Amino acid sequence: EPGVFISFEQQEDQILEDFAGFPWDLRKYIEEKKLIILSYAPEQVEKVLQTGGGTVRDTLDSIGAKRLVFDSLTAFTLLHESDLQKRKAVLKLFEAVAKWGVTALMTTEQEADPDKHQSTVIEFEVGTVILLYNIRKGDIRERSLEVFKMRATKHAAKIFPMIVTDEGIKIFPDETV
Repeated sequence: EPGVFISFEQQEDQILEDFAGFPWDLRKYIEEKKLIILSYAPEQVEKVLQTGGGTVRDTLDSIGAKRLVFDSLTAFTLLHESDLQKRKAVLKLFEAVAKWGVTALMTTEQEADPDKHQSTVIEFEVGTVILLYNIRKGDIRERSLEVFKMRATKHAAKIFPMIVTDEGIKIFPDETV
C-alpha cells in the first residue's frame, strides 16, 4: 500500500542508503509514486499542525497513502519542556493523523533494557505499543520484540526473539529470549 515516511533526523538519501542492504528497492516505490520520503525539522511539523496539516495531508492524498511513518517522535517531543506541553503537542499530532485516515507508525527512543522500561506520555495516548530490544546475552546481542500494549485486543505477554531478513521481520513465537 502507498505510504509516506516523515523523518525528523535523516534526509531521503541517508534513508535510502540505510535500506540499500535489503532487496526492497525503495527507489522503485518512489518512482511508482507508492512511497514519498519527507525530511522535516520537528519545528516544521509543529507549524504544519498549526495550519491544519495541509502539506502533509496533500502529500498523503497525492498518492492515496494508507500508511504514514513518523521517525522519530523523540525529536518532536523535545520541542516541549513540560510533560503537559508534550502531551498536548502529541495529542494534536494524533488528532491530525486520525483526520487524515491513515494507519500511522511512530517511532520513539526508549531504554533498551526490558526490565527498566518506563511508560511515557506518548504510550498512554496510542492504541498499540511495540517495543524492540537488542538484549545482550554474554558477548552476543539478540533482537527481540514485545507487544507491550494493544488496546481492545488479547495479545501475548511475552518477549519474542526476532530477526530482520530480506523478506522483513521474522518472529519466533515458540522460542524465548
